[in-house]
Order: sequence, then C-alpha cells, then structure tokens
Amino acid sequence: MYYDEYGKRENHTIVFLHGAAATDTFCNQYCFKDKYHLVVPHLYGSGKEVGEFYEPEKTIKALADLIKKLGKDKVTLVGHSLGGELAVAMVSRYEYLFDKAVFLSAWVCATQNTIDKYVKIAKYSSFALRFGWLIKLQAKYWHYTKQQTEFMVEYSKKITPEQYAAWFKNRILLDETTNYKNIKIPMLAVCGKKELKEMIRSIEELGRRNLNCKTIFLENANHDFPLRKADQINPILLDFFKL
Repeated sequence: MYYDEYGKRENHTIVFLHGAAATDTFCNQYCFKDKYHLVVPHLYGSGKEVGEFYEPEKTIKALADLIKKLGKDKVTLVGHSLGGELAVAMVSRYEYLFDKAVFLSAWVCATQNTIDKYVKIAKYSSFALRFGWLIKLQAKYWHYTKQQTEFMVEYSKKITPEQYAAWFKNRILLDETTNYKNIKIPMLAVCGKKELKEMIRSIEELGRRNLNCKTIFLENANHDFPLRKADQINPILLDFFKL
C-alpha cells in the first residue's frame, strides 16, 4: 500500500487514515510534522491506490502489514470518516500496534436504509468526479495546495461508480466489531454537531461501549471539520497526543 510521509522518522509516528476519495483529508494537520513523523496511506480506491477496489478486510490487512513494516514499537492512529471506521476496526484487532487512537466522524452505527440510500445516490453523484473544475472548487474550499488539488483532479476521474458505491456499501459496523469493548488504550471520538444523526449516534456509542474512549461534539461543524475547522480540532488532537 502506497503512503505519503512527513517529518522525521525518528519522531513518534502518527498514522492518518483519510476519508473516501480524499487522500489529503489531513492537509491542515500536516503541520504536526514539526513534532511528529506522519504516515498517510492511500486507502484503496483513492490516490495512488485508485485502481484497487475497496474491501474492508483487504484494507485492514494491508494497513496492519504497513504499520508493522514501519518498525515502530507503537504508533498513534487517527482516522476520518471511512478512515475512522477502519481505525475502529484496526485497534479492535491489533491493539498492540497502537498507543492511542482517534476516530473522527466514524459512521459505525449505520442503518441499512441509510446505507441503501447513499449507495443509490453514489451511482449518479460519482459522475461529478469527472469534472475537474468541480474538484478544483472543492479543493479550494478545503484549503488544498496547488499540488494537492492537481493530484485530486488526476485520480478522481479514475474512480468508477462501482468503487464510489463500495465505500458506502462495504461497511464496518460497531455491532460486528465485538472486541472494541475490550480495548484498553486511550481513545477519542469526535464529530460535528451538524452531522447526520447516525454519525452523532455512532460517536455516542463509541464512548458508551468503551469508557476508555472520550467523546467530543464540535459546535457549528459539519463532516469536513478536519479540513474546515482545523482551528478547533488541531488543539484537541495535540492535547490528546500528549497523554
């Protein structure tokens, strides 16, 4: 699995798992490279892994192999949206690899009706990825650099409707992640107060089912808060990393 890397390798490593179709979800957290070693895998279906179909099991295994190859005793794991779901699954299976974990907008309590709705919409909304000018507008809204914008335009047009729908269809659900309740490392679950009710419930359940997981709900924040509300989330993350 391909990954980007920022900062000095001798520093403590933070692995960031990005959201669907947005490899630079954490572009406004790359500034952490001054103190930490940052690793950003390209999840299947996005970036330089755009040709690989997304399946949770295959992705979890690839991520575990990647983290083991880093040669670190333990790393910190942070995931947003799709990456947040994967982060929940990763720490539930491979807790020994991590010292702490952060789940941002991890939709792990999705209902089948909502899943079906988004899968249906995905068949049509995925065609918007073919229009470079739309991608550039989105990238500007997210504060991407020119290089990040051009890269997103390049790989987005290669994402098929089937791949786009797979991110919604192939779920990681908390009810099926039975070992989550046994995790002992510090965890943090965050989402915006303006997000879907199911997203808010997901964060609530992550805190309720494991008391080692603290929950935070950001005021006036939508799903893209790592990109749009860095002034709110960055201090929270940095304080948590120091625990």
